[in-house]
Amino acid sequence: MFPLHPWMLIGTAGGAIPIIIHLLNRRRFKTVRWAAMEFLLASLKKNYKRVRMQNLLLLLLRVLIIMLMAVALSRPMLPQSGMFDAIARPGRHAVIVVDKSLSTRYQQGDQTTFDRIQSVAGSIINSLGEGDVVSVLGMSDIVEPVIEEPTSDLAQARRIVERMNPGWGGSDVRGTLEAVADLLERTADEKPRKDVYLVTDMQASGWGEKDQPPSDELAAALEKIGRSAGLFVVDKGPAVRHPENLAVVALETDSNVIGVGRRVTLTAKVHNFGTAAQRQVDVNFFVDNFNQGERRIEEIEPGETESVAFSYSFNEKRPYLVHVRINDDLLPADNVRYLALNAGDAIPVLLINGRVADRPRDNETYYLERALKPPRGADERPLSNISPTTWDEFELAARDFDRFNAVVLANVASISDSNTVNRIERYVRLGGTLIVFLGDRVSVDSYNTQLFRDGDGLLPAELGDESVIDPETARGRHLIFERDPTYPGFRTLCDVSREILEKFVVFTGHIKAAPVEGATVAARFEGGDPAVVAKSYGSGEVILFTSSAGTAWNNLGDTGSLMMMMHELVGQVAVGDIDRRNLIVREPYQHIFEPGTRIEQVRITPPGDLGRPASLTPFDQDRAPRIVFEDTRIAGPHKLEFSMRAGADPMADEYFSVNPDPEQSDLRRYSMEEAREILDGFEFQYTTDAEELHLRVKESRSPRDIAQALLFVVLGMACLELVLGRQFGR
Repeated sequence: MFPLHPWMLIGTAGGAIPIIIHLLNRRRFKTVRWAAMEFLLASLKKNYKRVRMQNLLLLLLRVLIIMLMAVALSRPMLPQSGMFDAIARPGRHAVIVVDKSLSTRYQQGDQTTFDRIQSVAGSIINSLGEGDVVSVLGMSDIVEPVIEEPTSDLAQARRIVERMNPGWGGSDVRGTLEAVADLLERTADEKPRKDVYLVTDMQASGWGEKDQPPSDELAAALEKIGRSAGLFVVDKGPAVRHPENLAVVALETDSNVIGVGRRVTLTAKVHNFGTAAQRQVDVNFFVDNFNQGERRIEEIEPGETESVAFSYSFNEKRPYLVHVRINDDLLPADNVRYLALNAGDAIPVLLINGRVADRPRDNETYYLERALKPPRGADERPLSNISPTTWDEFELAARDFDRFNAVVLANVASISDSNTVNRIERYVRLGGTLIVFLGDRVSVDSYNTQLFRDGDGLLPAELGDESVIDPETARGRHLIFERDPTYPGFRTLCDVSREILEKFVVFTGHIKAAPVEGATVAARFEGGDPAVVAKSYGSGEVILFTSSAGTAWNNLGDTGSLMMMMHELVGQVAVGDIDRRNLIVREPYQHIFEPGTRIEQVRITPPGDLGRPASLTPFDQDRAPRIVFEDTRIAGPHKLEFSMRAGADPMADEYFSVNPDPEQSDLRRYSMEEAREILDGFEFQYTTDAEELHLRVKESRSPRDIAQALLFVVLGMACLELVLGRQFGR
């Protein structure tokens, strides 16, 4: 027996109080002999033994009442046994955490790791006794409440655990322990004894880095668990600490724009997460589930990534589903990677010419046109899948530009019409891209008033004074790219392109700019002034070049650098579409349709599942329909089917793909000591043996809280003392 509040046992000393009172009462009487008392003494001698027994009985009852009251207040706990079961309230709450991360799909003989975890969870439930309750949580990237409210229906709990399946995401031990602590706190009054069983494969990535100290939230969670429960960590991972594993970690295209009839190079990257070299790795390439070829990687060293390329021509304007697959190993789940693409027409780009000249070469958009649509190659195939259209600046207010993927303002003097400004804002907010080149015709005041609006408008920076150098008397400035740019439009610029831009392009003029908070400065001039500033606006993007697109302030067009840079930026429009179609597990899928699209319903079918409708919601005041699908916990291709309203043009089915996070393919495992170090020395019981765990569960059968039973005994004894006291006249 052990008390939960041992300091309350001090009250047992109060059992001496009735004895002390009894002794003091005896000392109060003085013996005086006189003749008449002899007759009374003779009578008392006949009843002496009976009276003495009555007094001792009352004294004993009063002592026991006080002592048992103190013991009851200390919350005494007794091990389960047949005798104690009859008088005590049952009291164990078992919380079972089932690891269902991607790594539990690892094959161990004829079972996966998850099969073994599932078996252990069932064994724990079988070990629970009558009156015990159980909760079950699934551990992946997020904590999944499988049985959140404690249930005493152990048979139903076993059936639920048997129906669980492994997931495709990672695991988060720290976050799970915080969720467990919250569960224990919410169910504090459910049962007096609580045990937590974390059944896992001990994958290192799920526990976090060893040099990462516990957060305040985790430290508080561990304190709660340690105060109210015992923690068992059951390791059912592979026998080795660093299992071998190959994984396809990427599938990429050489072009962000997939044009019909253009040959595209797709590159698959295979990483060796193990400790031994892997040889003769076959990589198969599929388009719409038809095998298009095989390549072999002769050897991949431990910790290294090897790439293999495939070339394919998408000859129809429609969505495509591409995937690559390598030889099966003990973790087949990461041996395949999907890529959803949409081969379509050329990307339409609108150029607004801010300087109209008699000679085409003097137009502000002359070099932009040639950069986006260079001459055809020797085989007469177009070298670009971008289709530029040029308007004069007055046409911007009079014509509809919603059909263009990007709009480029080139040295446009001003946009004073508020209706045009509102239309541009709406266009960008719904996913369009606005690229702004400044120049000597730009009205800084007009741009700040109409397009910047104290940071609430489109421009990512407030414009300042012109900074112009006379090339006859001073050397021009060079462009300096940020060495770790966060803006994706420059992330893929190759070293050669950057070298040309930084060494051979000379700028003689620009307009100073002060970026707003949250904007990205992708490039600066020598001296530090921003050259390229970008920011998101709604679902779209705004990119500001503080110099010109023509040759008035730089030689971008003469060096060919403009072509490389514009293809990167306009290609980024297509990257947004590729990123939207290709997700990591748990990333939400979102698509905003053009305003007026008459969609009745969108049905999404995950792999191996039945289709389910996705909710359509208006995106903004323009009532553009939008779908958001957050249930992307299953890896593989997802099919979208569109039901249109009566009279609307049909829409072809589309795909988006969901792939596992490559970090989850690293199967390195922590030992008990390493796990304890991560939890800052928190004590837990660790085992790998199911039989040993079964014995520990049996040994830890919940002690019984007998406080309530003792209080009933005290109440009964008090009633008995009252009745006897009146009966005995005392």
